Amino acid sequence: MGRLTDADLLTAWERGCAEPRPARLLALLAAVSSSSAHELASLPLGERDRRLLALRQRLFGAQFVGVAACARCAEPVEVVFDSGDLPAVEAACAERVPVRGGQARMPTTFDLVAAHNARDAGAARAMLVERCIGSACEPQDVDAAASALAEADPFLDLTVGTACTRCGTALTLSFDVEAFLWSELEAWARRALRTIATLARAFGWSESEILAMSPWRREAYLRIAVA
Repeated sequence: MGRLTDADLLTAWERGCAEPRPARLLALLAAVSSSSAHELASLPLGERDRRLLALRQRLFGAQFVGVAACARCAEPVEVVFDSGDLPAVEAACAERVPVRGGQARMPTTFDLVAAHNARDAGAARAMLVERCIGSACEPQDVDAAASALAEADPFLDLTVGTACTRCGTALTLSFDVEAFLWSELEAWARRALRTIATLARAFGWSESEILAMSPWRREAYLRIAVA
């Protein structure tokens, strides 16, 4: 992977804000790979998310911390897990999987973008079925085909387990690598912009001058500026 500067991260975040939700991290992924955003959008989602997971570990570490609501008592539950609890990053699978009546194709970012633009959830599901499974697939076979895809590549349906600390209910939670990394990148970017604005007002430096500093020096100047 290529080297990422803070300026690169801010640029990737800015570009992602203008993209539909499924494609918002492709610019960031392209910045650290030899592939273009278009090529990355053509990858099976499982492969794309493996690359996103590796990038997330590089940017923010291997531990994940989140909050979910207990399905039984609605108590907020802190969820903490490590990337080692997920399927191996190196694992890969075929782009097509045998299903009843033919073959199903692993979905890509292009498929999710098309579904994202559908008029409602039902239309989005129908579009994904037609694009990846085929319009000839019988309705009763759709769920089986989707299960076959998820079984062939666990990254299509990642889950993590925990338990409610209040009522003890065991919880199995879906984990979306793309959504999690985007939320972290956005939080980082907004903190960075606040820091840049504060230092620019205090010392008259430009954004490029501030971003060229090490994070440690930037934080030291920030403490002076707000003292």
